Amino acid sequence: MDSFKLHFEHCINALEPFFGGFLLYDMSLVCFVVSLFLKRRKALLHFATVFLCMAVLWHLFGIAARMYIQSRPPVTNLYSSVVFAGVVASLFGGTLYILRRQLPVAAVACASGLLSLLVAMNLPYSGDTMGMMRAVLNSNFWLTMHVMTIMIGYGSVFFAGFLASYHLVARFFGFGQGEKGLKAGSCGVYRILLVALFFCFLGTMLGGIWADMSWGRFWGWDPKENGALMTLLWCSCTLHARLLHVCSCQGFLVLASLGNIVAAWGWFGVNLMGIGLHSYGFVEGGWFWFFLFVGLQVLAAASALIPQRSR
Repeated sequence: MDSFKLHFEHCINALEPFFGGFLLYDMSLVCFVVSLFLKRRKALLHFATVFLCMAVLWHLFGIAARMYIQSRPPVTNLYSSVVFAGVVASLFGGTLYILRRQLPVAAVACASGLLSLLVAMNLPYSGDTMGMMRAVLNSNFWLTMHVMTIMIGYGSVFFAGFLASYHLVARFFGFGQGEKGLKAGSCGVYRILLVALFFCFLGTMLGGIWADMSWGRFWGWDPKENGALMTLLWCSCTLHARLLHVCSCQGFLVLASLGNIVAAWGWFGVNLMGIGLHSYGFVEGGWFWFFLFVGLQVLAAASALIPQRSR
């Protein structure tokens, strides 16, 4: 059995499923973007949909292969969390697109998977080393219950933020549908954030139970715990701002877009600091990608301050 697993790992390394998924996401995104400018786009949309489905399946295959090789749940370190968050967002978006046939959702699904694999492949140590687990993380049950749950929450936050950014940028370049398009976009983002809030809350509570069992306290204001709380509070405030009509639809989309920065810091940034009980991920080499991501999200949110261009 061990020899078969070694042979299987060698084949997976040669096959590079995540790189294949990256290429498929890229082709799908190009097809979806080009279709936005065409009147007769039915055939191109078929190709784009096929590429997206193949990309998600290839992405999932890479995660499943990694699980088999390690005999672990899908998320064990920072690299695997990036890959998993990406497939959550792309699977979420791909499903919504198949159900509702909304091109922005499909484009954001492709971009989410593409970005996650791009960042993962450029993390230090030449990608995933599948190293030994730290003793405190050596629990498949809690890696499944807590880590997967919180990463589904983060993946949903990012998908909502990317979709909000799309609507803001589309408005800026004059490709939106005015106030009607912003209202429809905010409704979709609102529903996605509800899902994100549920999983972030559940994941945070499960993490507290695990911490109580491992370290003897439910909450210790560790940087990673603070980051999860920040994300949870930002989602809650953003949802309440829309529910109580504190902000306009455009303002709500700006808050959702900036939520990506909060979630990225709570999940990715604190790992890069290399401090606290949760510093189990890579601690150097990722700051460039983090600040590049923050800069792009700020630009997307700031586009709401600029008058809409006429086409």
